[in-house]
Amino acid sequence: VQRTDELVEEWESWFEDTRLEEDFRQKEAMRSVNAEFDQALAAHEAAQETLARAKAAMRNREKEHGIGLAAGQAEARMACESADAELQKADQAAIAAQGRFDKANVARLAALEECGASPDALPGREVDVKDLNNVLIRDVGERIGKSSKWPLLIDPSDCGRKLLLYAGCSVASFWRPEDMDPKRLRIALLSMLRAGGILAVDLALFGVGVDRSLLASPFEQVRPWLFEELVARSAEGRSRLLEVQASTKRARFHELVEKDEKKNFGLEHFDDERISKFKFVVVTATERPHK
Repeated sequence: VQRTDELVEEWESWFEDTRLEEDFRQKEAMRSVNAEFDQALAAHEAAQETLARAKAAMRNREKEHGIGLAAGQAEARMACESADAELQKADQAAIAAQGRFDKANVARLAALEECGASPDALPGREVDVKDLNNVLIRDVGERIGKSSKWPLLIDPSDCGRKLLLYAGCSVASFWRPEDMDPKRLRIALLSMLRAGGILAVDLALFGVGVDRSLLASPFEQVRPWLFEELVARSAEGRSRLLEVQASTKRARFHELVEKDEKKNFGLEHFDDERISKFKFVVVTATERPHK
């Protein structure tokens, strides 16, 4: 028995030494490749952030000067042309950074395969398209409903966005001025709260460059407090937007209803069961969204 224990200990020691040697070999083989990948990724993320802000500026400029553009005013045209020039400049820089990142990514994947290492897994939970209805919309098991964070849907195939549209949810494009119009965004939010649906903001391919402050901007144009109240959730999953205010005895979201909208969004149109099913989702087609 003693001899057997010694043999087991020797084997375990040999196995651990072998594992450490293999880890060291893989790290050494990946060192230079990872260095270029990290630099290319940082440049790509920076370029995407600049591009996202340029696109948002162009969206806002088109909204601001829409009437002037339609009327053919030179001032409005010049204002939009300057924003478009910045957008084109940012787009060219993003294309160059994307090319470098793609090249570094291909080299890294080839090096990983050669040395027998596994690529990093994407964050979060992978869900088959056929399961999206149960996981995202119906929330079977209430993993979303009881979470302290709203979900980010990484959807390169665009199937998730289409599913949300077909299900009658509100999907607003972050880059379309009409979708980010304060009144339209406010009505979409109230409608989904009333129906127990999903309000989704689609970042398309530009999820890398959209940080929290940029994402919050359209909501803050509705009310300065709206975005923080929407995304802040308790440990049990309840959004601060749904909390009853001591001063009004009503949930905070009722403050979004204008006087002439009581016919559609009065107190009697909201019930707790449907409100509890409401979800806010950010959708992006990029596999590496902003951290």
